[in-house]
Amino acid sequence: MSLGYDEIASNLMIFERDFTLYTRCLSRGNEVQVSGRPEEVVRQSLLYYILNQSGLCPECVGVRAETQNLDIALYKPTKDELFCLSRGPLAIIEVKRRGAHLPDHEKQLLEYLGTHRCNVGFLYNGDELFVHERGQVGWAARQLNTLTQLDALVRNTATQDDPDYGTFQLAAEGSLDSFLRLAHAHGRYTLHSFKFTLKNDPNPITGCCFRVRQGVVHYDVCGMFTVKQVPQFRPDQFDKLLSVIY
Repeated sequence: MSLGYDEIASNLMIFERDFTLYTRCLSRGNEVQVSGRPEEVVRQSLLYYILNQSGLCPECVGVRAETQNLDIALYKPTKDELFCLSRGPLAIIEVKRRGAHLPDHEKQLLEYLGTHRCNVGFLYNGDELFVHERGQVGWAARQLNTLTQLDALVRNTATQDDPDYGTFQLAAEGSLDSFLRLAHAHGRYTLHSFKFTLKNDPNPITGCCFRVRQGVVHYDVCGMFTVKQVPQFRPDQFDKLLSVIY
């Protein structure tokens, strides 16, 4: 099986300085040493493929390298600037040097997938490619024959409908039930700021830490928390949701 590694790697710009070889990371833009680091060459080659040959970027996915201990993480771009949640990666790719026995690194990949709540992960060493997908009864692993199969799996994951976005659209039209579902899922802490309006008050409110007590919605005003007077509103006072921002 050939994944075309040598041809892809030939596109890397590798240069020498002080008897040490370097290249420029295609994701972060900084110089990275490749002398004595064969895994780095494999990573940069795969980044070159994803960014320049796969057709996934930038409409379908965003790419980050060496982030949160992940070799390569693929993310779904923000669809609406008014609805920007903290999201885990669509897919995680763990890269190893050429010749590495990939099944030996399965446990490491699965730990990353669990930590980041990600359902699709890949192991890649330039010559072999394995995918791990979360199923109903655990993880299923299989070997892929081409990098275009990686493209198809990532694209399929990226194009799946986001149920939260549909809920946001309903809340933006005035649905209190949709607003409360989003607040329960993403607004219980200070991670996300919810901007909304109440009837008979044109001034937007930006709040977080939503909780419902005895049919009344309590919340904290972002940047103005006080224990003396907790802001609240009755269900019939809700007007519409304007944004949810991470």
